[in-house]
Amino acid sequence: MIKNSIPNIKYRPDIDGLRTIAVTGVVIFHAFPSLLRGGFVGVDVFFVISGYLITKIINTSIIEKNFSIIEFYSRRINRIFPALILVLITTLIFSWFTLLPSDLQALGKHVVGGMAFVQNIFLYKEAGYFDLSALSKPLLHLWSLGVEEQFYLTLPILALVFTQKPKYFSIAIIIITLFSFGLNIYSSYTNPDAAFYLPTTRAWELLIGGLIAIFYIQDKLSIPFKNTLSISGTLFICGSMIFIEKGMQFPGWIALIPTIGTAMIIIAGPSAFINKHVLSSKPFVLVGLISFPLYLWHWPMLSIASLIDSPGRIGRLALMILAFILSIATYRLLELPLRKCIQKTKLSAGLLLIGFMLTILGAIIYKNHGFPERDSIKQYAEFDKYLSWEYSANDLCKARFGKPDHIDSWLFCYTNSPNPEVIIIGNSFANHLYPGLANITAMAGRGVLSIGACEPSYQTEFVFPANPTSHCAGRNAQLEKEFINKIIENNTSIKFVILNAWWPNFDKKGNVALREDQKNIKSIKINILNQPNRNISSSFDNYFYGLNERIAYFEKLGKTVIIFGPKPELGKSIRECVNRPLKSKVEECTTIKSIALEKYEMFAKGIENIQRLNPKLKYFDQFNLFCDNNECQYFHEGKPLLRDDAHLSVYGSSYVMGNFYEWAKHNISNF
Repeated sequence: MIKNSIPNIKYRPDIDGLRTIAVTGVVIFHAFPSLLRGGFVGVDVFFVISGYLITKIINTSIIEKNFSIIEFYSRRINRIFPALILVLITTLIFSWFTLLPSDLQALGKHVVGGMAFVQNIFLYKEAGYFDLSALSKPLLHLWSLGVEEQFYLTLPILALVFTQKPKYFSIAIIIITLFSFGLNIYSSYTNPDAAFYLPTTRAWELLIGGLIAIFYIQDKLSIPFKNTLSISGTLFICGSMIFIEKGMQFPGWIALIPTIGTAMIIIAGPSAFINKHVLSSKPFVLVGLISFPLYLWHWPMLSIASLIDSPGRIGRLALMILAFILSIATYRLLELPLRKCIQKTKLSAGLLLIGFMLTILGAIIYKNHGFPERDSIKQYAEFDKYLSWEYSANDLCKARFGKPDHIDSWLFCYTNSPNPEVIIIGNSFANHLYPGLANITAMAGRGVLSIGACEPSYQTEFVFPANPTSHCAGRNAQLEKEFINKIIENNTSIKFVILNAWWPNFDKKGNVALREDQKNIKSIKINILNQPNRNISSSFDNYFYGLNERIAYFEKLGKTVIIFGPKPELGKSIRECVNRPLKSKVEECTTIKSIALEKYEMFAKGIENIQRLNPKLKYFDQFNLFCDNNECQYFHEGKPLLRDDAHLSVYGSSYVMGNFYEWAKHNISNF
């Protein structure tokens, strides 16, 4: 039996009240994001609280020279594992009967990440071009638990190093805090995903709490000063939840606001006005006591409900009420009884064993592709097969054509021949044409290459806040275009160049019309690199000027250029259009043709201008493959043409490119 050497830190009800603010912000943001745009900073509040409490326990033990790392880890297991295991088991059981194979497979992987406390690492590696919507990941929220547990694993080891010299422990904490904060600022500009998910860029938030624990001086502060700290801290946190929003560089500098606000409230102490009369009140303490199970329960419920049936406001409110009830039950019927368990060591061992078994189960689900043969889901599994994509990159392409120096690897580089006759360039909307063309029987032996990640207009620069790690940020797009140009110059086998992209949407004034996912961007201006005199021209004129330059360049090389016009977009995931268990009704998977026509007509106008200058340019209109007189369809013969909200499925690619090939036989010589 472990000797109890961990000190009993005096309970502060106001900290439970502070947890209430944190978890309420997170829950409201997840359930009703438009009501509290910055509610996600509640996680940052949790980080500071956790750092304060854990560092206080460790620092006090070091000073008293009775720190036990085994007991510390045992208490962490007994505190965190019960509710986590319950939520994971419940989520898996429910998902087994409701989720499509690809969804369950992803869940199995995230069970491994959540139970091994590396979910933040998993999500960081998944972040990128085709990262799925947050709502499609039932265990997404466990990223923060991963950061905390990684902190809990490393801080005690650091403490052991300084057991004999406690004052150096404080110095080490200060140095690490400053280093982590600096890395956070740097990464927010250079690698935002790393800044958000990795423990090295988040540790400073926990260590702010740690510094308070080490240099705690609230007994020496005057009551007016404590009240000022408490009120200011509350305003900092609430202001952050109201005014900070997705799209800002976060954490970065701006994360200082909620973290400093939390620090102020903790420093103010339990006797400060807000702490004593608000945070220590019974309702705030009650919610604070169940904040951990509430944080665990609420997101899987919202996520799985969204995967099944996209609940409305009333449905989401009902789910959050249910999450609250389950959290109370978890706290009273599971957490409290286990805290009274005398055999702490056996309890820790048992919980570790269950956690290990859950990790193995998650890995089995992942390795078996979500068990598509499940009886409850078998009839829907066929649809799921159409949503996979295996044509982004292959070894033959990467070995044959290399890569530009500015990228680590190609997002899209796929070929079936070292000497292709057709090259498809553009972004993912070019890549999704590849299998449909390459797999046509008549194309056997001719070779097709899909390469590139950026839209194909030459010398154009999109001026708006962008992810600095993007393949197409800054001058990266131009570097990619120049590299691809060299491929075309040096490979005489290439006779045909196909251009396609998620073409910009222009209004009738020539400005870029923002999409729904760009609503946080004030404007987008398209300029021509190294030609400032053209910056006064409209984005429409500049874009098609650049596109014309690229087309003219290819034609000078003797290549036949084919440009694909825009197609309509569904605007929601094709997954919402398939039936599955518990789904109340299947969503309509059509869109009104007239809504998509403005983008189509403006693009066609730009192409007409280019064709006057380059009459050999071939234009393939794919719009009417999806649309009739009134509406646009995204299924053909009962099969999905899309694999998400806009990209073609393999079947959709075959449908479009089959029609293209028949058109090309009559409109392009020697194709």
